[in-house]
Amino acid sequence: MMLCLASCGPRMVRGQSPFVQVTAWEIHGHRLSMELRIRNVNDEELRVINIEFDVRLQDTELAHYMQVVDTVISANGSETLALELDASQAGVDLLVALGEGRTDSLPYSFEGQLQASEKEFMKFERKGHIYTVPGRPGRFR
Repeated sequence: MMLCLASCGPRMVRGQSPFVQVTAWEIHGHRLSMELRIRNVNDEELRVINIEFDVRLQDTELAHYMQVVDTVISANGSETLALELDASQAGVDLLVALGEGRTDSLPYSFEGQLQASEKEFMKFERKGHIYTVPGRPGRFR
């Protein structure tokens, strides 16, 4: 009887944190547009109720983001979120230098957490380099 009752109650997501990556970056003045892909690597659907992260370029803060996002990602599925952030002046200067070809790439770090329930937080971290998109001023990948 206890097993039946337990299976009917709310379920906590178990398993690995989702794979989170930035698939596109675009700068317009001090507004940074980002496409964020979240891939649920688990066999259960994942409801994301909040997301918070920091983006850094060469150890310089580019932007901070925190928002309620109520979205459901199917088991082994993915979602792409289009986000708008305010960028720091130092971060904008680095992106402008990259866009103008004064540097070939910029190292970045992207760290944060998704909130899946009142008590469950799933951390993520990505590091890499961003590059200009040829023929698309202000766009990066």
